[in-house]
Amino acid sequence: MNIFQVIIGTEILNARREDKHFKFLRDELIKRGYELKASFIIKDDPLLIENIFFLIKNTPDSYLFCYGGIGATPDDYTRNLAAEVFS
Repeated sequence: MNIFQVIIGTEILNARREDKHFKFLRDELIKRGYELKASFIIKDDPLLIENIFFLIKNTPDSYLFCYGGIGATPDDYTRNLAAEVFS
């Protein structure tokens, strides 16, 4: 099983917000006997989001947890890109 985490947020990368998702998911997976294959913290960039989603989609037996980038903001690309990539 390949478990991936994608945290989308320019505000995390430029230090306006602090991420708490990484530690939470990592610890919950470990409690259940699983581990993360990879975790990505990326900016709100449509091409980057799409490329990361395709990487995960093309990895056999993969699972994705995705946080951030899902708000009513001008840089809200996540829902549409996820629909395109995973449909």
